[in-house]
Amino acid sequence: MEEVEGVEKELTERDDEVNTLDAKRDEALKEFDASIAAHNKEFKTETGHRETAFATLPERLAAIYNRLAQRSRDGIAVAEVVNGSCSACYVLLRPQVQVNVKKGDEIITCENCTRIMYIRGRESEAAAS
Repeated sequence: MEEVEGVEKELTERDDEVNTLDAKRDEALKEFDASIAAHNKEFKTETGHRETAFATLPERLAAIYNRLAQRSRDGIAVAEVVNGSCSACYVLLRPQVQVNVKKGDEIITCENCTRIMYIRGRESEAAAS
């Protein structure tokens, strides 16, 4: 009987602490829900941009892109060439492959991860700086 009274007394003493923790949890859940809503909105916007851009691609390139996106582990089908290496798998590309990617007149894929390779143009590099 005394143990029950002791536990009940401790519960009433710690009631404020429990309420504070509940309030913090509820606030954190609200922030999390707001964050998820913002991310979902951004995802829908970016998906719309992707669909618009994808509609302008030639059929052959769209088919290759879809195949590569489905085959890759992370769903990313393109990779930038940075310092002569694939930015996805970090394998150094042969010089001739780098030249072919720079030309941009055909689809070049990484010999290791098979992603479509691209190099930023000088205009976009100047804009990024």
